Amino acid sequence: MYYHARGQPDESELKAAIAGVAGAYPTYGYRRITAQLQRQGYLEFGLSLNLQTE
Repeated sequence: MYYHARGQPDESELKAAIAGVAGAYPTYGYRRITAQLQRQGYLEFGLSLNLQTE
């Protein structure tokens, strides 16, 4: 029984989708961007988006 760290999921596609929505709708905040991504099928209902800009 040893701890095995999980690998980091590839978020490049999600980050590109966020950038696309933010570019198309520059006045949208994080809540509206999250809702738009849910409509587009990137996020399942109930999952939160916690990506910080670098």
